[in-house]
Amino acid sequence: MSEQQKLVTFLVPAYNAEPYLDKCVTSLLKGGQSVEIIIIDDGSKDKTAEIADRYAAENPGVVQVVHQENGGHGAGINVGMEKATGLYFKVIDADDWVDEECLGKYLVQIKKFKDEGTFPDLIVTDFMFEHVDDGKQALKSYARIFKPEVMMTWNEIKFWQADDYLMIHGTTMRTKVLQDANFKLPHHRFYEDNLYVYRSLYYAKSIYYMPIPLYRYYVGREGQSINIHTMAKRYRQQLDNMTELVLAYQYDDIMKLEKKHRKTLIHMINIYSFLTLTFVSVDYNRDHYHEFKAYKREFKAKNPKLYRKIMYRTSYIIPNLLIRPLRIGSVKFGYKIFYHMTNWG
Repeated sequence: MSEQQKLVTFLVPAYNAEPYLDKCVTSLLKGGQSVEIIIIDDGSKDKTAEIADRYAAENPGVVQVVHQENGGHGAGINVGMEKATGLYFKVIDADDWVDEECLGKYLVQIKKFKDEGTFPDLIVTDFMFEHVDDGKQALKSYARIFKPEVMMTWNEIKFWQADDYLMIHGTTMRTKVLQDANFKLPHHRFYEDNLYVYRSLYYAKSIYYMPIPLYRYYVGREGQSINIHTMAKRYRQQLDNMTELVLAYQYDDIMKLEKKHRKTLIHMINIYSFLTLTFVSVDYNRDHYHEFKAYKREFKAKNPKLYRKIMYRTSYIIPNLLIRPLRIGSVKFGYKIFYHMTNWG
């Protein structure tokens, strides 16, 4: 391992991010020479490319820019995973940023990992929802799941609760683990960050939790991906993501993992399944529901053991057994509760 190796590669996928990119990159530059910042200009039509190139010119050895034809968020992450040279890899969306004080603590801890030669595969950090409409903040903490500041295996974590699941904003993966896994995300697709998290977690054997709100997640903009009606319009993309997700690992492969590791993956699929049902139920359309049923048939045919586990041995059995009108009503109501419990809105 080179003494000059960067501690973290921050990957910034950026499409038409002109209004936000300065704040994002400036926050990351507080990491100095210990960080690598890769900005992916994903075929932007505004001044994103110009801004990114300026930061690269002003910060040689820290900032680099990749200009590519538009391929979507997943395409940017794919390039970032390939090019990353830091010990760890973290995705920062171009309209979000990191907290300076937390960044300092985060890098000190990773430097300690480097000095001691002991590296967790996954670093979990808290994050803050920054609400654009009213300026309020809401902390997403993982303290009730993970023990703070100790190296853990999955069997040492606590049990997941209904509104808990790992989002990309709270995860940092060891770069070598990601590159060895060598998975690819789909192009031109929303919500593929859930696929990134799920696939990453499969390969993570050790965990270190830092109870600091490192990531600042900007929410509340009109048309944002977590808006319930925006989700409904993009139902097909979610179905495609779910097909890839549930077929990524066979049930027997998941069962080879530590007990709470596999329980975590099952919990994640369960949450994603509820969200997927929400996508097709909010603005109900018969054709959408037929496509949802086709997804379920493929899931059942190609990964039958996992299908039975999710459909009949998790809480997903509740909407699965309801008749369609009750299912749609309960899903809409449940999502509204989940939306507010998770501070998405």
